[in-house]
Amino acid sequence: ANITVHPADHGFWFFARWTDRLSLWRSLGTADTTRHVADLPLSVNWRVHAVSLGDTLVFNYDDGIHGDEIWSSDGTAQGTGLVC
Repeated sequence: ANITVHPADHGFWFFARWTDRLSLWRSLGTADTTRHVADLPLSVNWRVHAVSLGDTLVFNYDDGIHGDEIWSSDGTAQGTGLVC
């Protein structure tokens, strides 16, 4: 997997690119605190630019349907999605 890491106020977020999806993860730096947040559909342009705002990750992503748009995550699958 290709991995991109983004620092957060507490720990870090990271994206892991697999052959069929992009997975978002959150960690406080130990195996016990690392958890899968959500899988995003893999599109041709999977590169993301992200910034942590408190406990929220804001990032751009092209899901192959809406084009390059702003997404956010609160660290849960239900709280991860397209902003606009």
